[in-house]
Amino acid sequence: MNTDNRRVQRAEKELRQIIATYFVNGLKVPLPGVVTVAEVSVNPDMRTGKVFLSFIGSQEDRVEAEALLEEQTPEIQRYIGKNLKMKFCPKMKFFINHTTSENPQLEEMIAALNSKRG
Repeated sequence: MNTDNRRVQRAEKELRQIIATYFVNGLKVPLPGVVTVAEVSVNPDMRTGKVFLSFIGSQEDRVEAEALLEEQTPEIQRYIGKNLKMKFCPKMKFFINHTTSENPQLEEMIAALNSKRG
């Protein structure tokens, strides 16, 4: 059983790396705001998994990011399948963590940085 747990942990780590690389290099339409891969969780059978993303940005950007993410999920899944060194590619679902986008201090800092830029 311990071996299975290590396999799942290795798969989660590799999936996190692949997905993060895709967000940096492979997105056809960049997501608005700041998106990071917070956590990847794979079921013990390694057939399905969840990707939890943290998002920093406005409410409108979050809604747009969710729509773009849903639209690009099949392409992300193909990229994972091509780059994952496993027999089967887990079917991934993406979730945006809303707590970081609802933090007023972060919103103020982002607004201040945006005003300094332009």
